[in-house]
Amino acid sequence: MRVALYPRVSSTEQAEEGYSIGEQIERMKDYCKAKQWTIYKIYTDAGFTGSNMDRPGLQGIIKDCEKDVFDMVLVYKLDRLSRSQKDVLYLVEDVFDKHDVFFSSMTENFDTSTPFGKAILGILAVFAQLEREQIRERTMMGKQARAEEGKWGGGSTEPVGYDYSVKDDMLYVNEYEAMQLKEVAELFLKRTPVRTIERICDKKGYRHKHGDWTAKTIRRVLSNPLYLGMINYNGKQYQGTHTPIFDQDTFDRMQVIMNERKEQYGTVSKAHTTLLGGMLYCKHCGGKYAKTNYNNKSLVYACYSRSKKMKRMIKDPNCKNKTYSMLELDVAIINEITKLSIDPEYIEEVRANKPINDVGEKIKVINKEIEGITSQMSNLMNLYSLNKMPIELIDKQISDLNDTKMALEKELESLDVPDTDDEGMTIDEIQTLAAMMNEKDLTLEDKRKIVSSLIYYIEIDEENIDIHWKF
Repeated sequence: MRVALYPRVSSTEQAEEGYSIGEQIERMKDYCKAKQWTIYKIYTDAGFTGSNMDRPGLQGIIKDCEKDVFDMVLVYKLDRLSRSQKDVLYLVEDVFDKHDVFFSSMTENFDTSTPFGKAILGILAVFAQLEREQIRERTMMGKQARAEEGKWGGGSTEPVGYDYSVKDDMLYVNEYEAMQLKEVAELFLKRTPVRTIERICDKKGYRHKHGDWTAKTIRRVLSNPLYLGMINYNGKQYQGTHTPIFDQDTFDRMQVIMNERKEQYGTVSKAHTTLLGGMLYCKHCGGKYAKTNYNNKSLVYACYSRSKKMKRMIKDPNCKNKTYSMLELDVAIINEITKLSIDPEYIEEVRANKPINDVGEKIKVINKEIEGITSQMSNLMNLYSLNKMPIELIDKQISDLNDTKMALEKELESLDVPDTDDEGMTIDEIQTLAAMMNEKDLTLEDKRKIVSSLIYYIEIDEENIDIHWKF
C-alpha cells in the first residue's frame, strides 16, 4: 500500500499537544510501519485553516490523485483533512474514490476501504463541522463582547498609528505614525491625488510599522472609524477606549471626498500601451498628443486637436502641428536618453539650458483645466436636478468629462514639483538610470518608468522636440 501522509496545523493549533506537524508525522510514520505500508510522500500544510480547501499541500494531493502514484491518503485525525462536512465528503467521494484512492484516519482508526469505514466517515464529518461552527460562534461572541467594551478586536497586525499593549489590552497612539497620518489627511483634504500623497511620503522617507505608504493604505486608514476613536464590528460602531487621531469634522470631510472620488473616478486603471503616452504636448495649442491609427495603416502620435472623435480634448480645431510616427518619436527620445548615459557633458548642457519654473507653469495650466472640468460636471448635475436634461445624456457627458479629468490628474502626479532630491541627482545617478534603457527584455512599463524618472513632459513644435528634463 503506497500512502500519502497529510499533516496539517492552523496557526491557533501550533502549540496544542499532539497537533504539531512533527508530532503528527512521527505518529503516522509509526502507524504505517506497523501496517507495513510504504510512504510515498508527505504533503504538509502548516498554518492553514481547515475551513476551506485553499491549501497547497491538499491541492498537491488532489493533483497527484490523477497520477496513480499512491493508494491511500492518511491523516492523523479527520479534522486535519477538513472541518467542513461538505468538503470531506467531496474529497472522499469525488476525488479519492474517483481515482481508486482510499482515505484513512489514524486516530479514529477507520479507512474507506471497508463499508463500515465509509459509513462512519459521514458521522465523523458531521461532528467535525459541528465543532468548527461552535468555535466560530464562541469567537464571534468574544469579538462582539470586546467591541461593546470598546476594545480593539485584534488581528494579525496592529493598526497604523497605534501600538497595542497586551498588558493593558489597550491601543496607544504611536506619535510618529500619528504625525504622518495627520499630514496625509491634511494633503488629502487639499484634494491632493492619492498617488501624489504616496510619492510625497516616499520622498520624505515616511514609513509605518508595516512598510511604505501606498495608495491602498492611505485609502484604508482615512476611511477607518478606528481613527475617530470608534470600534467597528459587524456593521456597527462602538465607542472605543483608545484616543482618536482625527476629530469628527476632519473625518467627515475626508469621507465626503472619498465618496466623491468613488462615484466619479471608480477604481479601474488602464495599462499603458505606448512609451510616451501622457507626456506629449502640442507647442501650438497646448493640447495633448496621443496614439492614433493613421489611415488604418500605421500608429502615430497626433495632437488631440486634430481628432474628430475626442471633441472634449480639442484646444484649437485649426491646429496643424506635425504628426509623428510612434516608432520614429520613441526612437528619438530613447536616443536622447542613451546620449545621457555616454556623455556627461550633455547632462551639464541640459542643466545649463533648463527653463526656470516651466514645470510649475504646466501644473498651473493643468489645475485650471481640472477646475473647469469639475465646474462643467457640477453644471450638468444642476441641469439634471432641474429636469432640464435627460439622465442618459448627462451620464454620457459626465463619463467623458470624468475620463479626461482622471487622465489630467494622473498626468499632474507625473509633473509634481521637484524637490531637492530630484534637483540633486548626480551625473553618475543620471547616467546609471539612462543606461538601464539599453538592458534586454525590458517591458513597456519598465521603459516608461525610466522615461518618467528622467522626463517631466515633451513638447512638439513641428520638427522641434523640446524635452523638459527632471534634473
